Amino acid sequence: MRTPFLRAALVLALAAAACTGAQWTWTTPAVLGEDALLAELRPRDGERLVLVNFWATWCGPCVAEMPELVELRPELARDGVRVVAVSLDLALPPQQVDTPEKLAAFVEHRGFALPMLAFRGDYGGLAERHGWPLAIPFSVVFGPEGERARLDGPGDRAAFEALLARARR
Repeated sequence: MRTPFLRAALVLALAAAACTGAQWTWTTPAVLGEDALLAELRPRDGERLVLVNFWATWCGPCVAEMPELVELRPELARDGVRVVAVSLDLALPPQQVDTPEKLAAFVEHRGFALPMLAFRGDYGGLAERHGWPLAIPFSVVFGPEGERARLDGPGDRAAFEALLARARR
């Protein structure tokens, strides 16, 4: 019973370690259910906010906005903001990318140097419980107390900066 928990904790720790330095380290995304995902989206020690982008490999606007997030990540990190991409490939059809390894290959091939998680579960239920849209992409900024601001639809640098400004108020 403790083994799955310890295994999940180890995967999260390794993923976090791979995402913190200036040098990017590619890792296979951790596959999380709802409770573990929500826990991972909270700010950690030294972080003020977490910018979370929900996306999928088959979503053209999602893939198009990723370079903006990759470019913003280092400067946001200096300001105490962690950027995390949450793939819904394992939760939503058409599931062309149906394993964490295929997701890692897609992300690496495109150079999406971001902390990457994969959600596996009932995304419709998750979205309904949190008032999130079913359509992707969308981004949410979390603070220590929970959700601070949201951007429905694709974003560019200006849209992500405006989202963070709303979250800081």
